[in-house]
Amino acid sequence: MKNLYKMAFAALAIGAIGCSSDDGGASQPGNCDSNIPFFHTGKFFKYNVAQFGINAGTMKLSFGECSGDGFASTMESRNTSNVVTSTIPNTFWQDGAFIVGDANNDGIDFHKIYKKDAALNDSWTETDADGAVITHTVVDMDSLITVPAGSFHCKVYHYEKSDIINDSYIFWDDGVG
Repeated sequence: MKNLYKMAFAALAIGAIGCSSDDGGASQPGNCDSNIPFFHTGKFFKYNVAQFGINAGTMKLSFGECSGDGFASTMESRNTSNVVTSTIPNTFWQDGAFIVGDANNDGIDFHKIYKKDAALNDSWTETDADGAVITHTVVDMDSLITVPAGSFHCKVYHYEKSDIINDSYIFWDDGVG
């Protein structure tokens, strides 16, 4: 269960978002230039995570200082008792319209997690070094959600990965993340 919990967090963080018609091939890390409003030092995303409909805790992805190769970032997972269960270093950078990430700072698998100005049905696939195929698709352009921070009109991205049981929907507001 613990490994499933970690995989769910990782999937949310690294495979959540994006759209394009190309097949993988995200670039090597670059600088920290970004024209995406929410992709800057000091910004963060906090997700409530559920497994099979049951609250499993939270995941917080924080963008840190520029390391020269992108934003040094951390992904912190907490259980339902608010106890930190893992902290994973990451690096993220912008490549064209995409936010790209190296989820474990290992240089093995880079993933496009968000696309600026995405359109309905934009889709792309990426293949991990182990052969697992990740598919990202924009499935809704204006889904109203309400969270403690307020109500937002979001684009909805569907994420699935071939080697794990994971069918996720991520909601992005182009102005705030």
